[in-house]
Amino acid sequence: MKALNQPLSKKVRDLFFLFSLLFVISTACSDNGVGPEEEEPEIIEDQELSITSSSAGKNEGNARWTEYAATDIGNQRMLSRTTVNVAGPGDTKSATAVGYARFYAKADEASLLVDINWKGTLLSAINLSSSTEMIVHLRVRHMNPNGSTGSEIFSRQLERDGIGSGLKALQKLDVESSIRESYELNLTKDELYRVEVSLQCKLQVDIVSFSLVDCNAESDNRGVFVEQLKVMYE
Repeated sequence: MKALNQPLSKKVRDLFFLFSLLFVISTACSDNGVGPEEEEPEIIEDQELSITSSSAGKNEGNARWTEYAATDIGNQRMLSRTTVNVAGPGDTKSATAVGYARFYAKADEASLLVDINWKGTLLSAINLSSSTEMIVHLRVRHMNPNGSTGSEIFSRQLERDGIGSGLKALQKLDVESSIRESYELNLTKDELYRVEVSLQCKLQVDIVSFSLVDCNAESDNRGVFVEQLKVMYE
């Protein structure tokens, strides 16, 4: 009986070993401890913008007064100037230059990086009988499918300074500053938006004036200069 049982036991052991080996191999192939592959988050490239269009310019006046506004797209610069040499009570002069940059939103949330600097000179020789000021504004608007201007989704007044009535009782004021900052935007993906950078010079004379009242953000190195506009996505 022993002689008959020994070969059988060896076969059983061999089969058991073979089944054990197959089980180990099967387990190793089915469970490597890594788990399902994780998807990498989508990377959305930022959008570098530039001023590509503008509002209509303005160049009006005579020997007594001038109103001037223009956008130099090549130099990413807005210019404006209003001047009065002789004016009557209540005379108001204003000139606004606006530069536009458009973009299609790549996501619903983004931030707008703005790098802008500006410079101007204000003069009021009759002091409290006149006022003159320089205003710099940043806006973002949604654009309608037909190309018309939609709702304003962001607005920030970057500069408003002046001299004369109700402002600063100075005869001359140099306005010069800059900003580099990012602002959060709530957008709708694939919709068209427009960034607007505006420069306004305006003045008002309260009594008869025979003296110079001037807002100069136009000559030499004056004006608003757009160094960078970037839509950034997280």
